[in-house]
Amino acid sequence: MSLNAQQSQLSTNAITVQGALLKPIHANANGNTFLIYDLTQMDVSAIWEEIRKKIWTIVKDKIVDDALVLRKVSSSKDSLEVKMHVLEPDGTEADFCGNGARATATYLTTKYGSSFSEFSLISRRGKHPVLKKDNSCFINMGKPAVNKSFLMFSHQGKEYQFVFVDAVEPHLVTSDLYDETLLKELGDAINTKWKDRYPQGVNVNCVRPDGGNKLSVLTYERGLYCITKACGTGSTACCVAAIHQGWITSYPSYQVQVLGGLLQLHCDAENDFWLGGSVILAPIH
Repeated sequence: MSLNAQQSQLSTNAITVQGALLKPIHANANGNTFLIYDLTQMDVSAIWEEIRKKIWTIVKDKIVDDALVLRKVSSSKDSLEVKMHVLEPDGTEADFCGNGARATATYLTTKYGSSFSEFSLISRRGKHPVLKKDNSCFINMGKPAVNKSFLMFSHQGKEYQFVFVDAVEPHLVTSDLYDETLLKELGDAINTKWKDRYPQGVNVNCVRPDGGNKLSVLTYERGLYCITKACGTGSTACCVAAIHQGWITSYPSYQVQVLGGLLQLHCDAENDFWLGGSVILAPIH
């Protein structure tokens, strides 16, 4: 679908807040698509649940991957902290979204860069500083934790070995396959059979080392329950799992090929991972 066609399809997705019409921004982050609703200039505490219901009604048809709703946490002379709510089509709110955070960071630095020099996003799991580098925004993904025990899942008579990684979002990672059709089958099966283990759902990834610091990643995302063009937390989880399992050598930076393009990951001196990549913002008229 062309950008103009997307904008036409999305043009009716404004919401009324405190008597004013609020139009979202459409963002494309390596194929992940979002509607960004900026509430940072409003106090909507009293009507927050009403706003969430309005936006969920819009995104339930999966016109985009997620809606990102921004509310101001605090600001000072130089910095702005924003809470990013990730509303998914299935009516849940995710803990975080890496590519959504990159899209939000790009929006904030574009919209408010003349007023603030530092930006941070607040998720359910903590604070994520933004780093502006080479005209791109990198988002802090923290220190993903890898579970040392393997999880085995049986599907159609074959066993698949998974590593669990907490990368702000919960992820299962395997190198036993690299196939979109099979990954979709496994993602559906795992989210059905392991519902008691992961009541809010779990993301399922497959990773393929491509030599040196290069990886290819496919991600089945909970909330959407399909394979998406890109997943920032999934790419981070796959990279950390690959390092931990010895599938790749440790480097300061990595290139992750996803269906929607190329993501960049950098590991700093504190072992925090930073995620970067392309973002296209398009106002909806």
